Amino acid sequence: MTNMIIPNPPVIVSITPVTFFGTNGFCIKGTEDTSNLPDGETVGIKVFDQSTGNNTLNPMLTTVNSDGSWQISTSFATAGDHIYARAFAILSNGGPGASSPNSPMVVVP
Repeated sequence: MTNMIIPNPPVIVSITPVTFFGTNGFCIKGTEDTSNLPDGETVGIKVFDQSTGNNTLNPMLTTVNSDGSWQISTSFATAGDHIYARAFAILSNGGPGASSPNSPMVVVP
């Protein structure tokens, strides 16, 4: 039986207002410590909006880059929403692994 690695909680570093084809949105950037992951495993990030019943702001997992950075762009958040992120291990076979605890809550500017 192999040990299940639980990713560390991600950190939301910045939220920047952007415009997508005339629609207001946000670019959310963060970091994730991937130092404890076994070879072949990666981490994906989902960002949730507590203000809308914990709906996800990015339906697909956003892959963490090799330097630990990640970002999503979304038009589903609005100023004043409370958001948080969660990291998900992606196993070497492509299957889902464990998820991290929630990141600290951040208010969308």
